[in-house]
Amino acid sequence: MSVADQLIEEGVEKGIERGIEQVARNMIAAGKSDEEIAELTGLSVFDVQKLR
Repeated sequence: MSVADQLIEEGVEKGIERGIEQVARNMIAAGKSDEEIAELTGLSVFDVQKLR
């Protein structure tokens, strides 16, 4: 894998992470519990709590 391919892959992964975090923020705003958000997004409960 070339350096360019690695950078692209890292960028895609970072974008996916940001998307999941945005979904979690939307769920927080909708009043969902930390446990439910964690279950549905794959984030840990700790990571969900950090987003609050």
